[in-house]
Amino acid sequence: MIKKLDIGSRQYTIEYKDLSAWGYNYYHRKLIQVSKNADKHEKAKILLHEALHGVCSEYGLAIENEEITVRILELAIVKLFQDNPKFTKEFLEATQK
Repeated sequence: MIKKLDIGSRQYTIEYKDLSAWGYNYYHRKLIQVSKNADKHEKAKILLHEALHGVCSEYGLAIENEEITVRILELAIVKLFQDNPKFTKEFLEATQK
């Protein structure tokens, strides 16, 4: 499981815990928490969702209804990658450091 995630110029610590929600992003603490009770597929989506909140924070995006916007982006990105495995593979290969 991923323990660190770079978002912008900050490195977030990832924790997997018993939570009352699926996930949390504590921007000021550079901490993302993901429910340890979620399955592997859900954990990946939760981490993407919380990372997108981090992107909003790190890049100063003041979005009205941020939760709804992040949820739509999460669903759209997951679907884009699932529906286009060749694109996903080539994108990841082309953008590796």
